[in-house]
Order: sequence, then structure tokens, then C-alpha cells
Amino acid sequence: MKNFEMPTLYMMETPMSESIASACCYSETVNGLTTTKKVLNGGTIGTHSWYTVYPDVIRFFGGIATAPSNHYTYYYQNIDDPAQYNNGAVWISGGPQTKTKDVAAFTQSSSHTLDELWTITDGTISQETIEPGSFVKLTNSGCDHLSQKCPFNEKTTIDFVHTGAKYPHALGAEIWQYPHPAAQYNS
Repeated sequence: MKNFEMPTLYMMETPMSESIASACCYSETVNGLTTTKKVLNGGTIGTHSWYTVYPDVIRFFGGIATAPSNHYTYYYQNIDDPAQYNNGAVWISGGPQTKTKDVAAFTQSSSHTLDELWTITDGTISQETIEPGSFVKLTNSGCDHLSQKCPFNEKTTIDFVHTGAKYPHALGAEIWQYPHPAAQYNS
């Protein structure tokens, strides 16, 4: 039989004495209507997430090391409620009738007057027209740009990943210590 005719997704030649645990992340056993999965080589299999800084942020600031570690929110008047206005940094009106945007960068000539403002939406930085009576407020201090609260990054999630492996295994990845797609052995 030729290799291209085999219905095997992963194929690895190993000696008969070698344990299947050295080649796979987990085993799956089907017995009637019951399916049992067992993690081999330690660790867990599940969802793995991480945060990556948007390329536009890196271009705008010249690198992640030069991006600001404090984040601000831009507060401006809700155009649907023109009676609402701002006096300095205090909103005058009943209830929260403001709209907000995440700030990438800004300059100001005094504590209440914005000169230039750049906002970030879905990873794109753009210069904003400053609304009369608007202001910025510190919302996150000392950010490392690796958390969910950071407006400079996006979350990436991969399902069915083997993390925390304790022993080397071939099908999981070349570097088995790091999160990698889980490979299976059927028994």
C-alpha cells in the first residue's frame, strides 16, 4: 500500500517497544457510546489565549517599548442629548449621557484643554476632531500591554491546545514545553 492511500493524518515510524505516549498528547478510547480521553505527558488540553499588540500601535509609537503605559478614555458629549455639556472635567447634567473612545495619545495645553488627540478603534489609530467641552481621564495605569484591559492589543484564542506538558513527545510539537495543537492516538 502506498503512503498517499493511507487514511492516517499523522504518520510516524517508531519501534514496537516505544510507548505511544512519546508520540502523542492524548489518547481517545471509544467503547460503544462512551468516549474516554486521557492526557498523556502531563499538562492539560483546552483553550489557550494570548494578547498581541496591534501593528498600527507599534508603527505609531515606534515600538512596544516606547508605547505609553498609561491609558486614557476620551469623554465627549452625546450628540443625541445636546443639553448635556461639560464644565472643565465635570459633566453637568443628570445621568451618564457621554460617549467614550479609547485614547492612543493626546497633547493638551492645560489640564482641561486638549490640543491634539488620537483614538484607537479595533487596532487602528486615527486623529480625532476634539469636541468642545470634552476631556480625557486616566483609566489604566502601568499597563504591560499583555492584558485584556489594554486597548493596544487584541486577544488571540486557539482551541484544543496542549499546555503544561511534563515530558517530550514528538507529534505535539518540536518544542513540547510550549502550548501546541494537541495530537491524538486512538486505541
